[in-house]
Amino acid sequence: METTVIEADEFRKASGLWATGVSIVTSMDHEGKPFGLTMNAVTSLSLDPPMFLVCVDKSSDTLKAIQETGVFCVNVLAQGQERLSERFAKKGDDKFSGIQYRSGTTGAPVLTGALLIIECTVDTTFPGG
Repeated sequence: METTVIEADEFRKASGLWATGVSIVTSMDHEGKPFGLTMNAVTSLSLDPPMFLVCVDKSSDTLKAIQETGVFCVNVLAQGQERLSERFAKKGDDKFSGIQYRSGTTGAPVLTGALLIIECTVDTTFPGG
């Protein structure tokens, strides 16, 4: 069987067609500044113990905050929160300006109106592309 290698842009477009839920993963740094990004690379990993896997770009400011504090929150978005998703999909800016949220049990930001929130502590990290 012949293997075909595709370019990164083609791979990104193809991956974007994969049906999945959309969430905003949030965290904060040691100074309490909130960070977050829109993600669909979130999946349940284990029932016992309960674990989630999140795949975050290694250049992400949010990843740095997660690594610094060891906590994050998966905010599963509800129907009608497309603008919020788009806002957190962009790099830079103060994404939390004018956004209603509270500090969760772990300290990670919990977005008001999220369909479901899952507060997590980091167990293990693996480097990736």
